[in-house]
Amino acid sequence: MTLSGRRFIRSLPEERQAELRAGLSRDEEAPVLRAWHSSTRAVVNKLLDTARNIKTFPNAGRIVPELGDEAIRERFVYSYRLIYRVEDHEVLIVAVVHGRRLLEPLLEQINDG
Repeated sequence: MTLSGRRFIRSLPEERQAELRAGLSRDEEAPVLRAWHSSTRAVVNKLLDTARNIKTFPNAGRIVPELGDEAIRERFVYSYRLIYRVEDHEVLIVAVVHGRRLLEPLLEQINDG
């Protein structure tokens, strides 16, 4: 049984609803939410929690080995790499990539922030 995107979003806590709506357009929202299930929800919740906590100790993440740039770091969440750029007074999440996926096709996008 799949839930419609709107019905599913309303079943989430309000802060999660806002985060989903802020990050996804209407066209992107529906397929993402249809694919959602309990294990996916756990991964996404952990990714969001990790992303929120990065600002406290942004340099605690390791430097992305493929880039060697001290400003671009990553934290691991289950089998995913949460890749972010540390700038003067902010942290920008630039990619969430499955650990088995090669970064080479995404390097330009990650470097451009």
